[in-house]
Amino acid sequence: MWSRRMRQAALIGGVVGLALFYAMYTVFGSPAYALFIIFGAAIAAGTVWVMDNPPVD
Repeated sequence: MWSRRMRQAALIGGVVGLALFYAMYTVFGSPAYALFIIFGAAIAAGTVWVMDNPPVD
């Protein structure tokens, strides 16, 4: 189910989400921004999944 490209994209998305979380947490102090980590990884992996599986006409 998870290809190597999807795992790489999820890792990169998670790192970007972590950076966003750190920035927002230092500015606003709310731990709710930790969702950026999960959303970043999911969006990146989902994008690769859609690109790897083109729709069938």
